[in-house]
Amino acid sequence: YQVCDRSLWTLDEITQGKSDYRLVIVCTNEGEERSHFISKLHAYQQQYTPIHTISDFCMYLKSKFTTISSAQKQFKGLLACSVDHESSCVRVVKSKRSGMGKSLYIRKLAKKLEQFKNSTPSHVT
Repeated sequence: YQVCDRSLWTLDEITQGKSDYRLVIVCTNEGEERSHFISKLHAYQQQYTPIHTISDFCMYLKSKFTTISSAQKQFKGLLACSVDHESSCVRVVKSKRSGMGKSLYIRKLAKKLEQFKNSTPSHVT
């Protein structure tokens, strides 16, 4: 309960006064009445159109995470989406086994972003 309450307090602090802040939490309805955290998140839930297939859900998330606002365009060289192969600001890196190169992939992206940042003209930053 303490972790849940602290997480929600932090969420309130981060989002206070910010109308453009977005957070997506995906969870199943199964056992939701037993989850203290999920029941607390209902206060933040917004209306949405139900998405019935995994494919449609993936397309929906992709459309949301590849949108770059005009304010972000100014600082594109400083955003992770500038080095992502699909210009996504979110990338899930997963595998079912260890040793499959997840950490290496992330380190390479971080290095690529650093190089991109260093090559960006100083008037952009």
